[in-house]
Amino acid sequence: MSGGIYLVCFLASFMVLLHVLRNIERYSCNHLLFVMTLAIGDGGYFALANSKNLAEAILAYKITYVIGCFVPMCLFFVVCEFCKLKLNDILKTACMIVQMLIYLCVCTIGYSSFYYKSIEFHLENGVAYLTKEYGPVHVVYVVMMALYFVAVIVVAAKSTKMKNRVSSKDLDVIIVLEFVAICCYLLERVVDFDFEIIPIVTTVNLLIVMFTIEKLQVFSITGNLQLMEEIINENGNIILDKKLHYCGCNEAASEVFPELLTWEIEKKIPGSGAKFNTYLRQHLVNYIESKQTGKLQGEPFSIGDKTYTYSINVMTGKRNKAIGYVIGISNLSKFGLDEELQ
Repeated sequence: MSGGIYLVCFLASFMVLLHVLRNIERYSCNHLLFVMTLAIGDGGYFALANSKNLAEAILAYKITYVIGCFVPMCLFFVVCEFCKLKLNDILKTACMIVQMLIYLCVCTIGYSSFYYKSIEFHLENGVAYLTKEYGPVHVVYVVMMALYFVAVIVVAAKSTKMKNRVSSKDLDVIIVLEFVAICCYLLERVVDFDFEIIPIVTTVNLLIVMFTIEKLQVFSITGNLQLMEEIINENGNIILDKKLHYCGCNEAASEVFPELLTWEIEKKIPGSGAKFNTYLRQHLVNYIESKQTGKLQGEPFSIGDKTYTYSINVMTGKRNKAIGYVIGISNLSKFGLDEELQ
């Protein structure tokens, strides 16, 4: 049974990896490393369940430790990126070096007592498993896992205060996933299960985290290819989902409508007051009620001594299904076009 569970986990993470590789322009190096390390580790668990002797089991177990050694670090990098927290390159390099040194010690299993003092192979009902006595480096491994757990929780918790930059709902999900993962790890230490539950938990976490990242990329100003041409032309852009929840804007848009900096991500846009409601809200409502599917190019409007024009377009996802709206804002004064309109 456990072999089948590990196979499902491996296939699930491998399919996610193929998806990321197929759409690599939408994902960062952190995303790729996170998915790749988890897929490799899941493959190790499947190989462990099907090993026939101690040598095969030790080799497979070394592969499973790719999850424990690198996934917490990669998840920390992903969460920092998600929360728009830029990590120092020296810190990232130091983290990688420490985790690589721990994994090198893992690779000495069977040759030294650094990581495991002893290890025994067992085969029951056609499924292999190992019993082992931990060595001194394993303590360092556990400490690093705990540090990354705390780091992810701290970053996510602090970022919940920046509701105009990051969705608090997504951060709550990440925090819950971290607590579930650590609880399952501790539970596995005290309860004798017939199979390892860590690959199941980490694979489920992978699917949820990548779904969140996918949603972020779809509604991202910088990650949505549909907007790149307008961004290059220095136009302002405001993104709303289908339910008119605010999903983000770029700097050019916030310069025209400063209230955007106070709006909460994935919350309904305020119903009154401020420049957006004065100049654009009714046009947006009319566009939605008209059920147009093409781009609407609006009439110029003036704020102070500057003249702008706006456009409204439907954002589409798979099968051209409408998933939200993009409001574009062009500064005609910047190009001297306002004088031609007067």
